[in-house]
Amino acid sequence: MREQMESTMLLSLDWSREISTCSSDYYKWTQWIFLKLFEAGLVYRRSAYVNWDPIDQTVLADELVDAQGRSWRSGAVVLRKPLCQWYFRSSAYSQSLLDGLKEIEGNQWRDVIQMQRGWLGKLDGTQIEFDVTSPSPECERDLNSSRKLIVFHGAVDIAEVDSRKLCVMSSVAASIWPERLAIWAVHPFTGRLIPMIRQPEIHLPLSVAFPDFVRTVFDAQSEALAKIVDLPSAPASISPSKPINDHDLSSNPVLVTPVSELNGLRIEEATESSMQLLKKAGRGGFWSSESRSDWLVSRQRYWGTPIPIVHCDSCGAVPVPENQLPVHLPPLKQTFKRGTIPLRDNTEWRRAVCPKCGGPADRETDTLDTFVDSSWYYVRFLDPNNSTSICDPEFAKAGLPVDVYVGGIEHAIRHLFYARFIAHFLHDLGVISCREPFLRFLPVGLVLGHTFTEPHSGRYVTPTQVDRQESKPGHIVWTERGTGQPLTMQWDKMSKSKLNGVDPSGVVERHGIEVVRLTMLANVGPHRARKWEENDGIMRGIIAWRFKLIRLGENLIEWSRDQASNNGWQLMIGPDQDPLWYAKNGKGRSQFCITHENTLNLVNSYYNDTFVLSAAISRLQETTELLRTKPVLDQQFPVFSDIVADAEVGNSSLEPAAQQTSQ
Repeated sequence: MREQMESTMLLSLDWSREISTCSSDYYKWTQWIFLKLFEAGLVYRRSAYVNWDPIDQTVLADELVDAQGRSWRSGAVVLRKPLCQWYFRSSAYSQSLLDGLKEIEGNQWRDVIQMQRGWLGKLDGTQIEFDVTSPSPECERDLNSSRKLIVFHGAVDIAEVDSRKLCVMSSVAASIWPERLAIWAVHPFTGRLIPMIRQPEIHLPLSVAFPDFVRTVFDAQSEALAKIVDLPSAPASISPSKPINDHDLSSNPVLVTPVSELNGLRIEEATESSMQLLKKAGRGGFWSSESRSDWLVSRQRYWGTPIPIVHCDSCGAVPVPENQLPVHLPPLKQTFKRGTIPLRDNTEWRRAVCPKCGGPADRETDTLDTFVDSSWYYVRFLDPNNSTSICDPEFAKAGLPVDVYVGGIEHAIRHLFYARFIAHFLHDLGVISCREPFLRFLPVGLVLGHTFTEPHSGRYVTPTQVDRQESKPGHIVWTERGTGQPLTMQWDKMSKSKLNGVDPSGVVERHGIEVVRLTMLANVGPHRARKWEENDGIMRGIIAWRFKLIRLGENLIEWSRDQASNNGWQLMIGPDQDPLWYAKNGKGRSQFCITHENTLNLVNSYYNDTFVLSAAISRLQETTELLRTKPVLDQQFPVFSDIVADAEVGNSSLEPAAQQTSQ
């Protein structure tokens, strides 16, 4: 790949800053970030419903499941399966991340900011974590309420919202009646056991869905539920006893509760105090959204950063000491089959010593989501060979925030959210001096290719094995070569799994890197998808334009050489009584010069502000046509030479290899 970048695509890159996220020199610091998050109480493990690939036997992120519910890699129908998983408590930074969006306002960020705000959701509640009695006591259970009046309302029952909340309830058979379960949650303040209830149907708002837990409205539903499942009455109350309207707390009543720290406080005071108590107890207390869960980071596969945790029967989950990093991936003894988990099967690698008690322990066999590695590489680029710290603070101060972050539009939500979360955390650690890691963001569209599938099985077919037939004018039929099997064709993201990629070496060999680069940039803005089709109208138009521009330059050079002295020639810049400079009536500049100046300003704006290089190409094409309309006599004047030079300079950034060759 490197040879292809250098020799074929002629990219000029600083290879001294090359990093590889699968190298232990890199993922050592990914593990270091994990440990720091763990120390800060921002890592936990609990049961959750996940996207499960039954073929590859691994968890998939939502973006790796297509619209038909199939895995991006295996093509299998993805299942929803409960598993014990590792999470980053990203909800703890919801308010910080929302506030940070105010620092990056601007045209480039407008749509992306809306996406980020939509992803974060309305911060109208807090996530509270409970200890529960269950077959897997290490797996914490959590409940996210959409109301801020939560713990200090004398909790009696907890209802299930969906598969992301209290997943232990998934084993309960469906029923049209509320059911009391054989598990209990522990009140985080009083230690009192709280019965857990499965509520078949939940309707928003959650103040009604959780009638005893979030009880800003006292209604008959909670009493009826208590009678159905044989529960005691709620011991907490609000004084005065007059029912409080869910949307009107203007009376500012006083809270009466067994929680001594909250008893007698006004509602708003009790709200803030309870949040602080939750934080102190490590049970939540951060403003978050009911619609957003924490970042699930564990994967059941070999290719990933090993999670630096060992499991001890006496001590539980214990972090690996920093001086033992990196935890290396073991070498594969043989090619593993799909559906196997090599780390889980490698008993020798799993065997470890507990850092806390010195007893035997098992290494964690899940690996981290690759998004964890890619969420901080902008820091490592600044100091890629540092073996003693993640990045020298002076380098971080000088190099951050990043001037322009170029990423796929599919990264405008999740990956950007993850990168911002890690940046905010590293800022709090003092590793970097800025909270927001990127000044500007340029979302680029996907490159789409012809994608052929067998309609019944969904099997992908490589384009080299496809025949194209025109059964009737305007109607194309695609068939698999050799079998004659009809195929469906659609434009889809180029990927190895879909067999629709195009080798750039062959395209460059046929057309040259300049034509390929300009074709990729032309006609569509950077944020839109590019349908790649060789020898289409766009490529033919680029080839014709380049020929015209090159010919203009050659004509100018030929004429200049004819007029030059024996000491060589020099282009004359400036009006100097140039008839092309002035209007025909002698007053002011000519329309020719005004048009060129406006075009030049637009091209500079496209380069420096909007990055819409397709528009820059269009303006340069217009300039080329404008120059070609001038008679040969006009081409001898200095202003004409000046504009030709401007067109060549404007194009130089688009095809630098050709400009360097011409020099």
